[in-house]
Amino acid sequence: MLLERVRFTLDGLECNKIGIGYEAFNGQPDFCSSPFWSCLHNQLWNFWEADQNRIGRNQVPLYGVQGRMQGLIQFSIGITEVLNTNLLIELSADDIEYVYQRSPGKILSITVPTFEALTQFGTATITTKNVGEVEASYSLTFDCSAGVSQMEEQFYIMKPKEVATRSFKLYPTTDQAAKYVCAAILKDSDFNEVDRAECQFTTTATVLENGSQTSSLEKLAEGNAPVSLISAVTCSIFVSVG
Repeated sequence: MLLERVRFTLDGLECNKIGIGYEAFNGQPDFCSSPFWSCLHNQLWNFWEADQNRIGRNQVPLYGVQGRMQGLIQFSIGITEVLNTNLLIELSADDIEYVYQRSPGKILSITVPTFEALTQFGTATITTKNVGEVEASYSLTFDCSAGVSQMEEQFYIMKPKEVATRSFKLYPTTDQAAKYVCAAILKDSDFNEVDRAECQFTTTATVLENGSQTSSLEKLAEGNAPVSLISAVTCSIFVSVG
């Protein structure tokens, strides 16, 4: 049904309008002497019954949409404020097809440039390629051994034969010299692993330089000892598995 806005009360305080509340009904003048159905007219069922009477006389309904409009129907409603709306769409599944595309992929390279531990983050750059014939979705993870913070999985799409590069930020959790082993895992749109490559990189221990012949402990106590945090990182040749 389509009804004018003036037929509604939004706060429930007006008689004879859709949405009337108990407060308006109970507070009407001469409540005890008011006739039956007083203050309760012009409700939705009244308009529906009026339409049914017109349909019974072979007349076009005034409020109901059914039987009054044919073909494509469009409505334009002006809204002056931000509103959250839940829209429910029901469709017959008889003619619906769910289609998704899978395509093989390949990890071409992994590089990890040198970075200073504890003062900056490192960057692992991974180059991948869609070696199939269709456009498809992929996910890429980069997992390292203990001592490197976990990284979030990345999702992206590659066209046929397209080469795509993704980067992961590396945050070592220690300032000690260490060797890290990481694995890049490429998965297809079915979340099946299509390629895997491993990479190794090492970091040197943090070097503290006191800048003078004075005891390092004395300078640190004075709070003016310059500190240099240096870590060399190299990535070995990766090995592709599967």
